[in-house]
Amino acid sequence: MGKANNAPTSIIVLLGILCFGSLADAGDRLTIQAGISVFNNPADGPRTYVEFPFSLDRNQFTFVATDSIGLRVRASIFAEIVISDTLGFPVDSANTYFYTGAESMERADDDNIKIFNKLKMMLKPGIYSATLTVIDVVSKSEGSFLYNRLEITPPVSDRLALSTLELAYNIRIVPDFDRANLPHLVKNGREVIPNPMAIYSVDDTAMFVYAELYNLSYRDGGEQDRFSVAYRARRLDGSLDYSFGETVKQMPDSSAVICNELSIAGWQPGRYELDLVATDLKSGTAVTGTARFVIFPGAGPLPGLVTYTMKGPLDTAGLQTRRQLIRFLVDPEELVLFNALTDSGQARYIDQFFDDRDPTPGTAENEFLNDAVARYIFAIQQFSTLPEIHDGWRTDRGRILMQYGQWDTREEVPAPNYGRQYEVWFYNNLQGGAHFVFLDVGGYGDFKLVHSNASGEVYDPEWEFKLKEQHYDIIQKKDPFIK
Repeated sequence: MGKANNAPTSIIVLLGILCFGSLADAGDRLTIQAGISVFNNPADGPRTYVEFPFSLDRNQFTFVATDSIGLRVRASIFAEIVISDTLGFPVDSANTYFYTGAESMERADDDNIKIFNKLKMMLKPGIYSATLTVIDVVSKSEGSFLYNRLEITPPVSDRLALSTLELAYNIRIVPDFDRANLPHLVKNGREVIPNPMAIYSVDDTAMFVYAELYNLSYRDGGEQDRFSVAYRARRLDGSLDYSFGETVKQMPDSSAVICNELSIAGWQPGRYELDLVATDLKSGTAVTGTARFVIFPGAGPLPGLVTYTMKGPLDTAGLQTRRQLIRFLVDPEELVLFNALTDSGQARYIDQFFDDRDPTPGTAENEFLNDAVARYIFAIQQFSTLPEIHDGWRTDRGRILMQYGQWDTREEVPAPNYGRQYEVWFYNNLQGGAHFVFLDVGGYGDFKLVHSNASGEVYDPEWEFKLKEQHYDIIQKKDPFIK
């Protein structure tokens, strides 16, 4: 087989399903089955082509007649994918609006019909999260599928590489004249009906695989320009280890499409892992891709999904976000030095700053970093002047939260008839016991720090008297006869 490449193209996905609806009844929520396929062809440049295939049960949607006698009905569907960085800020999105039809209302209610579609985009390598939302345009019911973690590796051009193994219900060659009718499911001349979550029934007899192979040592299309493909599947409990054999193909170019139908007839319910080993027979190099799939019984709940562990929470955060994260964590003297560094120097400084403060350096988690990120996100969500501005981290409350951490207790005092709302944060273990008073000075939710007994903070022991005096002045202006 030649030399094996143990660093294949990979994508790690932590998937979760969350369905919600605009109506109170849970029956109005849409169920979505979704997945992801990554095709990091080096010919595409630094960005990677990513598909988000999904399937829907057709009978979830509201159908309306499209002619006067109602013999033909259709439903309208909107789907959108929003990509976010590891701090939750959107970085890209894509959407589609499409229809699904049926011969009659009775046929539309058939519970054995699925709708297939996909969204696609080009993404920079990195770690992301994403939300796929599908809306029934007529009933306004909706559902969402959450991708808690998407790890997209950069394309490689110096060795044999393999895309994601996309598992499908069916793959067929599409004639040129028919491709215009199926643009959303056709790629490289093949219609791929995806199995987004790689879940098959014991009644399914075949599993289809689509993949792309890159950086073959193709030169002139000679007799030696060949590659081989071999599949092996195993059940995770060790009860099955099966080889599908090996096939040899002529290289069409420096890249090739791999499509195969694999028999799973009679396989028992359970979790399985499929390996594809592609070997460049001219260079002797090989690359392996792996996909997991599930076979479930004809009745009963679906098996759970495979999950993976989150890495660093700053993996896709930009330098500006990183600067904001440490702005109130470093000493003023350190901040002067930090601001004098180049962009690359600042990036290295930030990484080292959090590494040095990791309370458990021998583990994969950095609890100090995780806590700082959680405070930063909370400040943006709760204290921003407007939701779209994301400036909560720089407000007085955001600064205190970032600098000193979560309060031990918080006292919120609602605004009186003619006064201003304020709140007090108490830190029992800070400098022997410290508190911070924030006043809604303008009355629009922009709280300012007006007093604290913490060293180096605003100190005004008469803040409460001034607040009452201001309260009295306001009352006098409203009604000068009040004493």
